[in-house]
Amino acid sequence: MADPQKIRFEGGGGGAFYKEAKAAIDGYLAARGSSRFADRRMIVKALVFGGLAAASYAGVLFSGLPSPALFGFAVLYQLSALFLAVNLGHDAVHDSLFRSQRRNRFVALATFTLLGVDGRLWFLRHRKSHHVFPNVLGCDADIDDNPFVRLSPHHCWRRHHRLQHLYAPLLYMLVALHAVLVQDFVYLRKSSLANMRNLRHGRAEIIGFFFRKSVYFTLCIGLPLALLPLPAWQIVIGWLGATALMSLTFMALLVGTHFAEEAAFPEVAPDGRIPRSWAEHAVATSVDWSPESRVVHFFTGGFNTHVTHHLFPNLSHLHYRAVDPLVKAAARHHGLPLATTDLPGLMLSHWRFLRRLGRGPGDPGPVPLGRRRPTVPLKAVRQQ
Repeated sequence: MADPQKIRFEGGGGGAFYKEAKAAIDGYLAARGSSRFADRRMIVKALVFGGLAAASYAGVLFSGLPSPALFGFAVLYQLSALFLAVNLGHDAVHDSLFRSQRRNRFVALATFTLLGVDGRLWFLRHRKSHHVFPNVLGCDADIDDNPFVRLSPHHCWRRHHRLQHLYAPLLYMLVALHAVLVQDFVYLRKSSLANMRNLRHGRAEIIGFFFRKSVYFTLCIGLPLALLPLPAWQIVIGWLGATALMSLTFMALLVGTHFAEEAAFPEVAPDGRIPRSWAEHAVATSVDWSPESRVVHFFTGGFNTHVTHHLFPNLSHLHYRAVDPLVKAAARHHGLPLATTDLPGLMLSHWRFLRRLGRGPGDPGPVPLGRRRPTVPLKAVRQQ
């Protein structure tokens, strides 16, 4: 594996394609008199998801309804917190919510705390690692090798991976719990993470980490234990179940945007070269789904327009739906392939990707469909 500090993109940064797309976006913003930051539309999202989170949390503690109804409120709270994080918190991580970096950091930390995930550590792995080298082995913290699911053709293959397309959904239900209870604590102790070296966490940052964890566990476990007339085991199981459903929702909406048959996993040359420019790499490693849908866009915070997000992460996602056609037009003009699908197509492509990588070492090739057609047609196609 090449030294992450020496890896470079062949052809440098954006090139002519990126310049054309950026010029088109700059023209769009100028014509509207807008900036790259969020506008009043974000207030609506904050009120909707924040209001749902507050109302559902109050329903858990004060409604006095039977346990099944309380569990429904708990699930709604977890999902509302998720959509707050992916809409407001994610923009804040990329400094595209406010002009003020301090306000961005506050919102990022606050929204991710509602999920139990440390916003500062997530900022490091997402912005400093994943966005720099998406889908690059050893440089993207999101595809660190793990013994359970094989997410890159460059990862080690194990015999049990033959069944990963069957058991992966069960593991995806544990992703959020693992982040809350294990991953954050592991990352806090690491001095190196993927491409990042010499990580340091000051005393104030460590105190902040444990403070945010205590806030989360107080909200999800402490107050329910103190206020609800239910056995402790029911409260804990309800929290585990609601978190698992939220985790599965998050993974269903996001995992296929990089881990799909249409996404590339470039191999780094011995001298550290990646055989594309940075902008071409962003296009090749990302998959969009339903980029034209207002409803999808409202809930996912622009994750569905993943190519545009990776090319222009410092642009608020509120602009993505409008500028995405401009980016795709520039890509087609320069002959860059684009992968676009819908949610069923994304999930099917991810399932086939898991099955493909589970067949053997390296990249065993596409899984034969056989005589039966897939129940959901795969719409993810490369457009020239």
